Amino acid sequence: SDCTNIAGDISEYERMIEVDWDLDPRDMYKVTVEITGSDRAGLLSDLMMAMSETKTNVSTMNAKVNKNKVATITLTLDIKNLTQLEYLMTKMRRVKDIFSVHRMTST
Repeated sequence: SDCTNIAGDISEYERMIEVDWDLDPRDMYKVTVEITGSDRAGLLSDLMMAMSETKTNVSTMNAKVNKNKVATITLTLDIKNLTQLEYLMTKMRRVKDIFSVHRMTST
């Protein structure tokens, strides 16, 4: 009933069906996040501390620094739900010298 594709289109209501999602709270989803920040000693350690404090598993990590000393770190995280992801991204944004944190989308 909250689908924007049919909102206000009375002719589509007859096609609607009731659904329930079989969500197991133990399910985990792989989410890739890209973080950029000023390269400094301890930057990666500070980010990993944020993951450790929230007991978030990091399944893959890639880090590189460009000639302007900007670090780009890509993490693939095991995430339970969107609320957890938003919390983690906020926590990462608060790490000293972080410029941006955003979720990568698959193509």
